[in-house]
Amino acid sequence: MLLSEWRKVLAFLFRSINFTRYWLRRYIPVTKRFFKESPATWIMKQADEMIEKRKQIGHTGRTDLLQLMLASMSDEDFIQDRPASFEKIGDTEVETPLVRKITKHEISANIFLFMIAGYETTSTALSYATYILATHPEEQRKLQEHIDAHFDPETEHSMPTYENVLEMDYLDMFIRETLRMFPIVPAAINRESTEEFCIENFGIVPKGTLITIDIYNLHFNPDLWGRLDPQEFHPERFATKRHPMAWIPFGAGSRNCVGMRFALLEMKMLLVRLLKTYSLIDCGEKTHKPFEQLQETFVITPSELCVRLQRRDEQHESGTPSRGSGCGVKLKELENDFKRIEYQDSFCIFRSYMGYVSATLFNYSFVLQAVYRYILIMYPMHLFWQSAKFQTFFIAFIWILGFTYPLAFIFTGDIIYDVNNQVCQIPLQLSFPVVYIAILGAIFPILLIMLIYFKLVRYVHKMSKRIIPLNTLFRARRELKMVRRTVILISILITVTFPYVIFMFMSFFKRHPKSYFRIADAFSDLSLFLVIITLFQFTEPLKTSVMKRVNGRVNMVTT
Repeated sequence: MLLSEWRKVLAFLFRSINFTRYWLRRYIPVTKRFFKESPATWIMKQADEMIEKRKQIGHTGRTDLLQLMLASMSDEDFIQDRPASFEKIGDTEVETPLVRKITKHEISANIFLFMIAGYETTSTALSYATYILATHPEEQRKLQEHIDAHFDPETEHSMPTYENVLEMDYLDMFIRETLRMFPIVPAAINRESTEEFCIENFGIVPKGTLITIDIYNLHFNPDLWGRLDPQEFHPERFATKRHPMAWIPFGAGSRNCVGMRFALLEMKMLLVRLLKTYSLIDCGEKTHKPFEQLQETFVITPSELCVRLQRRDEQHESGTPSRGSGCGVKLKELENDFKRIEYQDSFCIFRSYMGYVSATLFNYSFVLQAVYRYILIMYPMHLFWQSAKFQTFFIAFIWILGFTYPLAFIFTGDIIYDVNNQVCQIPLQLSFPVVYIAILGAIFPILLIMLIYFKLVRYVHKMSKRIIPLNTLFRARRELKMVRRTVILISILITVTFPYVIFMFMSFFKRHPKSYFRIADAFSDLSLFLVIITLFQFTEPLKTSVMKRVNGRVNMVTT
């Protein structure tokens, strides 16, 4: 309670400081060096300079909004409205129009309002358009084909002209459908009734009543939008002529938004320039979650927007993006390369999670072997620690750890789709998730195995110098030999995956090879292959069994 009141006091103080700063800067110029100029003040100053420059040049022949306001400008700082006059024509008195002059301050204020009001609304509308493009890949493909039909996709830097943009019907329908589903200022359209009237099933609305239009009810009314479901995104619905009041994101009538045409043109220009060169990729939870709870101030906007950009020329060269990851990553990469899957599937994040789980369990399986051998050598008389029950408990603990520790990254949105490497993964960069996974999933188990090995070597060496039963020493050396094999396997993994580690460190910097993860992953696959060969060489029963089967088949063929 006290904290909320303190915030209110601070907010009032900051408003007072801004107000005082403005007047000090204006009437005591020497104080300017002590107060930084606010962005709003800078915009107003630029507007004043623009007006003065246009006044000095005189009439330029332009018919823009600024010139029309300058033509009606008065040199007075304050103008009092005069009542309308009446002129008698015959027996009838006719009200003559009021010629209203405006001041320089009013022109500056209108310029300021035009810039500020059109900034957040247009940027928010573009955010919604970006979200639609990333989450509706088929619509993105259609729009890119539509843009390519009007502009040469090879000439990346060619600018769209006003005439070109006006000819792009599908682009216009796409923007209108976006604004239908996501009206930016749904509560800003209101009118005052000029006379008393009656609404069916409601009652009488008195004169002077302020009426707010329910835009959502209009924009999602099935009776107004035909057979296509209003809850779904279909730009083609605007190919059919609709009721003029069914779509009113900019208002309606003579008092609709003065910047409507400019805002639509601005959105079209940006989307053309963007989609000529790039494709927008859905980032899963990071893209969708901000749109589940929108923030409502003057405009309704998402808290943030996260999508990935991929150059279209790279997309065609390296194969279109898909969702590969983690467990079975190579199979998914081959599937992406051969089938040319264009967008990620819904199991991308899950496969990445399973990849981290399987890699962790693989490393900790060596830890289990080393710990078991350590118990046999150091505590040969503790039969409970060697029992199946204790080993089952230890294995269950490792599996729970393996499945639990990367689980948080699914909910925090740290696992995202990497376009160049065609996998979902935690981005390889110097960050807490990467360091956490590296330490818990790889560095800790490897160091633990090495520590156990060197401790056992020292212990067995001391045993050989003491008088102990020969059978005990023989068993200790045999178990040490098994731990040594585990260390050899770990050494192979570390040696062959050393290039992977180099590529990982390279990714901590801004410039790194485009497909660094896939290049590095090839070395990890090689290390796994060598581990399998080494296991085959070390495991004598398996080797004997396989060789017996091979020799048996050869003998059958020869006879």
